[in-house]
Amino acid sequence: MSKGVGKALASAIKDEEIKTAAKKSSRHIFFNSHRRNIYSALTLTPCIGISQLASRTGIAQNTVGWHLETLIKAGYISENRMGRRRIFFPQGLITDNEFEFFYILNMPRLVDILFKVIEGNGMSQAKVAELTGHSRQTVAKALAELGTANLVTRVADGNNIRYYSTTLLPDRAEEFYQHSKDFSEHIIKKLGHQGGKSPDIIKKGLDRIIIEVGFASGRFTIEVGINPYITCSSC
Repeated sequence: MSKGVGKALASAIKDEEIKTAAKKSSRHIFFNSHRRNIYSALTLTPCIGISQLASRTGIAQNTVGWHLETLIKAGYISENRMGRRRIFFPQGLITDNEFEFFYILNMPRLVDILFKVIEGNGMSQAKVAELTGHSRQTVAKALAELGTANLVTRVADGNNIRYYSTTLLPDRAEEFYQHSKDFSEHIIKKLGHQGGKSPDIIKKGLDRIIIEVGFASGRFTIEVGINPYITCSSC
């Protein structure tokens, strides 16, 4: 058996195993509204931790953690770490290479400072601190992190250092549109494996889709972000 055929067969077998396991369950994995809200929040603002998810959804942190474990086991969510923090993102939407990038884009402190640089390109560190209300030490650290992520660049102007936003964010956003279409197809197929009636897209935009799923006796909708470059905190 050729290598390509072997991979295709293994993929087909795995696909059937997923379908069989899903059909054995009497309930759709997203029948629980908390789980739907947690997954939706992560597709709209990926690469955030449990405390941020709890704040965005209004769900207790322990409950958020429990549902995340279920979603990880089901292959909907992946986990990575930034230092000691557990950070989560939707499988198929964010690549490992984009993980740290979106972690930065969804950090409130960094977003606040990035916005000010974008709005007033060419500002000094002191001016950014004045406009944001953060200490110079906090701003210096944030600008260094944004520089490492290539979102901000520093330019020497005589004795002064001025900060400018780069084109990285708009450039990546433009390149992402095809991937957002691919992810839409991926999540529809994956939701279809949960059993019940086939998923139906009832509303579609450039940034998100609303899908109706579930069994005939209990249909419900779930909102899924498909382009985090539009929905992330600083986009």
